[in-house]
Amino acid sequence: MNKRVHIYLPENVVEEIDKLSEDFGINRSNLIEKACLQYIENETKESVKDSIVADLTRALDNALDPKIERLAKLMSKGAIFSGVSQNLLIEYLDETTTFDVLSSYTKARVKAVDDLKKPFETVMGGGLK
Repeated sequence: MNKRVHIYLPENVVEEIDKLSEDFGINRSNLIEKACLQYIENETKESVKDSIVADLTRALDNALDPKIERLAKLMSKGAIFSGVSQNLLIEYLDETTTFDVLSSYTKARVKAVDDLKKPFETVMGGGLK
């Protein structure tokens, strides 16, 4: 059952509604009813879509954040181990020094961590080409 609703509209809006109702061949009341129903339907769809997007974004963040954090930690450990290996090899190949594994490893690890803290250009010996 439909209920009657009385509303006040500016004169220019009423003129536009009358023009549209004439163009579509329906009376003013039906045009306003269809416009209201369409607005409600579109707003509901947008609201549901926004809610779904927010839920998916939150779910992806919750799923990926720990994995990204773990990947970053693994990558930094890999970079440190790579730097340690490189520095150990350099020291080992240097014939003028005696090779003490523990102290060489400690020095190589400290140097690798220090190198990782430097800007990329400094480590590569200048700017990128």
